[in-house]
Parts: sequence; structure tokens; C-alpha cells
Amino acid sequence: MQGLNMVGIQLREIIMIWWGAKFKKELRPYYRSVPTFVIWELWRRRNKMKHEGKKISLHRIIHNVTRNIFMLIQLRKPQTKCSASCPEMIKELESYRTRIKVIKILWEFPPEGCVKYNTDGASRENLGVSSYSFCLRDATGDIRAIIENTTTQLQKLKLF
Repeated sequence: MQGLNMVGIQLREIIMIWWGAKFKKELRPYYRSVPTFVIWELWRRRNKMKHEGKKISLHRIIHNVTRNIFMLIQLRKPQTKCSASCPEMIKELESYRTRIKVIKILWEFPPEGCVKYNTDGASRENLGVSSYSFCLRDATGDIRAIIENTTTQLQKLKLF
């Protein structure tokens, strides 16, 4: 099989160079999708010419690749306002920053005569071991009860 030859470089080599390029971690899926979209559009062009006698312009291929990348961004990050134009899309992706909201939560003592119920839980994989626990604390912060449970052992109740 001959393959596509672009200025002495095979398409496979170009894809390997593109795949190994250094991109921001959060942008990697978008950049790595580009060769797939390009190859798909070239395959469509080939089949249109071979089976239907129709030609697809290079401009149309670039438009379709850009549109597919735009739709991927909209699918994976619907909150992102991204332009459908290729140069602006790249600029917006490069300047994209993940926003993290941090809220500091402090534990407070319950009112006198009441108890506070604190919980926590964890699970390992979908069908793996999972557990939860909770404790009851009084107005002075002393623990009055602890309940623990896992999928591998029966519930324990400790009263103090």
C-alpha cells in the first residue's frame, strides 16, 4: 500500500508526531482528535470521488474538521463559550482555565440538648468493597455513638 506522502513524510509519521506533541493536559483530547477527523474527512472525500463521482473541496474538508472539533468541545464542555472559527477556537482553548470553587466548612457544636450526626463513606469500584460510618456528638463535642458498616462485615454499634 502506497499511502499518502506529504513532503517526504508518510501520513502515519505525521499522526505519530501529532499524537506525541506536548499539549496542556486538559486540551489533549481535543488536539488528539484532530488526526481522526482529518482522516475521516479524507476517507469521505475519497469515497465520494470513487463511488459518486463528486469532489469535495479542501475548504469543505477544513470546514468539516473544524465543525467536528467545535461539536466535540460543546459536548465535553457545554459551559464553554467557544467560537466555531478555527483560529479563534484554538485561542479560546489555549486560554481556557478550569475553575475550581473552594468552600471552607468548619464543624460547629450542636445546640445544648441536641446531638450532631456526622457521616462519611467510600467505595472501591462499582462492585468492590464499600463502607460508611457515622457518629453522634453532643453539645460538648463528645462522641455518643459510632456506627460503621462495610459490604464485607455486619454493622457495628459502639456506645460510649
